[in-house]
Amino acid sequence: MLLFLGDVGLEYSPIVIGLLLALFFFWRWLLGRVAGSKLGQGILAGIITLFTLPSLLYVLYFVISISSLASKSLPHTSLFMDVKDSNGTLLAEGDSVTLIKDLKVKGSSQTLKRGTLVKNIRLTNSPAEIEGRAGGSTMVLKTEFLKKA
Repeated sequence: MLLFLGDVGLEYSPIVIGLLLALFFFWRWLLGRVAGSKLGQGILAGIITLFTLPSLLYVLYFVISISSLASKSLPHTSLFMDVKDSNGTLLAEGDSVTLIKDLKVKGSSQTLKRGTLVKNIRLTNSPAEIEGRAGGSTMVLKTEFLKKA
């Protein structure tokens, strides 16, 4: 089934159409439950008139928004980061790296020496940094000072 809204044509699954129809028939059923009372019937008819069409349109708008977002492909960089060492070699979770330069540890008198091996690295949110255990503690290291072991 193809539904056109403006100049945008989107195809909807039978589940979405069924949900919209179920909402409509629920309101119709609710109106039938109070059919004996003229006051209740009038109030409910007013509620249905005011809220049924806008709520159906709102659901339809929501489905269009979600389907358009889902159909857009995300750029490669937002899903996967290419984390590279100083030589341009790709690093992955669990790799081992070696320091290429002596590094002073901030907030400590400790210095990590050139050639120190950092095993089982973890990638961070930044492609320029990794997390690993070096010198007895876990720390974040810049990839520009590392090479893959």
